[in-house]
Amino acid sequence: MKKIYNISKEYLEEHYIKQKKTTLQIANELGLASKTTIIRLLKKYGIPKNNKNGRPKKDTIKFGDIHQSYICTLKIRAKRLNYDFNLDGDFLWELFLKQNRRCALSGMEIGFPKAWGIKSKTEITASLDRINSNMGYTKGNVQWVHKTINTMKMNMSDNEFIKLCKLVAKNI
Repeated sequence: MKKIYNISKEYLEEHYIKQKKTTLQIANELGLASKTTIIRLLKKYGIPKNNKNGRPKKDTIKFGDIHQSYICTLKIRAKRLNYDFNLDGDFLWELFLKQNRRCALSGMEIGFPKAWGIKSKTEITASLDRINSNMGYTKGNVQWVHKTINTMKMNMSDNEFIKLCKLVAKNI
């Protein structure tokens, strides 16, 4: 028999949103065996889930298929390595479309995951490459490549990398 709980929307707004309690804390206070009932009621009442800091989760900002998280990762890397960074999501998406969703060096199809999360790093195949590795992430110095190609290329220029690939292909 399904148990019905009389927990009001106002109660959840007070404890979950204003007091920033977790669903588990609320469930424990009410003597519930698990937080599942609280999660279902939050959904029923249209109360947005909180992140770990107790603030409502924000919708993911995307530029086409490129998630804001990816761009933030690039900015952090640039800052850590002391490189210039003057790119934005709109520019990166336009560049991706201009390359027809293909690697600038191999022509392989590249892309981004539909959802961003734990698995996304294994699903992503697009990688932003600095054409001149001595320069930063700036307009005119970046291209989209397949992540494996970018790993292989490392700090080589496009010409050095292509020459090396030709030598490998010739020797097979």
